[in-house]
Amino acid sequence: MQSEGKRMSVEYGVAQSKIADGYQELVKRGYSSEQALGSMKTMLQGARASGDDFTDVVHNSTAALESFGKKTDSVTGMAKNTKVVVNQMAFAADATATDFKSMGIAMEYTGATAHQSGLSLSETASAIGVLSNNGLEADKAGTGLRKAISSLQSPTKNATEALNGIGLSTKDFVDKSGKMKSMTEIFGMLNQHTEKLSKFQKGQLFHALFGATGEQAGAILSSNAKDLGELNKKVEESAKGQGYVADLAKKNMGSVKNELAQFKEAGNAALIMIGKEMLPVLREASVQLVKTFDSKEGQKGLRTLAHGVGFLAKSTADFVGF
Repeated sequence: MQSEGKRMSVEYGVAQSKIADGYQELVKRGYSSEQALGSMKTMLQGARASGDDFTDVVHNSTAALESFGKKTDSVTGMAKNTKVVVNQMAFAADATATDFKSMGIAMEYTGATAHQSGLSLSETASAIGVLSNNGLEADKAGTGLRKAISSLQSPTKNATEALNGIGLSTKDFVDKSGKMKSMTEIFGMLNQHTEKLSKFQKGQLFHALFGATGEQAGAILSSNAKDLGELNKKVEESAKGQGYVADLAKKNMGSVKNELAQFKEAGNAALIMIGKEMLPVLREASVQLVKTFDSKEGQKGLRTLAHGVGFLAKSTADFVGF
């Protein structure tokens, strides 16, 4: 871990202490040492690509990864899934008004519900991004989206009646196999069936469907269903090849700020290496010095040295005074 952490620190200009903290968080979450190291590179790339703090990227990407059931025992599988999660979250954040940290906060609220409903990570990230474009971010986006998804699955009596009033039912939201359709399809249907309603009527409908917590999110996604679908197509593609964050991180590492960070961490790594070699020697020398000074001969020598220093100081003062 130390060797790999040192290499990644210099490559991405992130302090070894931060990399160690990220590694510890992954281990606390049940990652093996190999899994943690396999995931770390993509997370560092995500931090450099998005400009977000590495600690935030580690925390938020692992939380989303677990919410969507992408944690595996395989080292290769873990690295692959981490790549997908970080790339899709970073791309959706960069393509919209949110950032990686706010995206992660929203995922904490809605990730598990979205996954249980059969919705993909990419579309969930895209929906959070669309909500951010319309002023709904972080925890508000997460709670609003969670409520909207839950209401579509298990509507109240009033919500069911409201759906029937526009010619829809929950059966329209599932496919032939019984799985929930994509958010793009569902909110597209809602938009189509509410086109002729006035703003007041739409407000009443979305309040009946999603309640006070989810009505704003539902209304935003309904009116932006086309944008949601188009964004999701791009988000789905973001992890292909080297991946969006790998390409952007490489580009961003050419900035003066990041080059200085690399230089700083290279210097720190060199100092740590020098210290590692010299500290044992200096420690031994210090111990021997204390032992010497503590002996009779050492005490006598110190007194002689003190007298000599005193004589030199007096002679210097007399010379200056003369």
